[in-house]
Amino acid sequence: MRWYRSLYWRIALGVVAFLAAMLAVQAVLFVWVVSQSGRSVSGQSPVRLGLAIAFDLSSLLEREPNADIAAYVRAQRNPDDRGGWAIGNIGPIPEGLIAWLLAGVVLLGVVRALGERAR
Repeated sequence: MRWYRSLYWRIALGVVAFLAAMLAVQAVLFVWVVSQSGRSVSGQSPVRLGLAIAFDLSSLLEREPNADIAAYVRAQRNPDDRGGWAIGNIGPIPEGLIAWLLAGVVLLGVVRALGERAR
């Protein structure tokens, strides 16, 4: 019997493939989220933070010349949502869980298709 026909090797290779797929999905999602966050990444210089605030206020005043600046600053300081996708804006933990579940379903579909083909 050849080694690649053994059930144990198939299980081991399936686990390794699953972990590799999950890491790849997480890496892609991480890069995408960081690219979408833009200027909200912490650790930026005070000058850049000041420029970002000035840009926000100038765009607000261009849209609404009679806007309440104090209320706008309070709303920006304490936002209601915790970020994330449009899954209720409840933060990154449930979104990561959904990403894992979707990747698992895709992987199960691939494994099933390969199993059907092997018959």
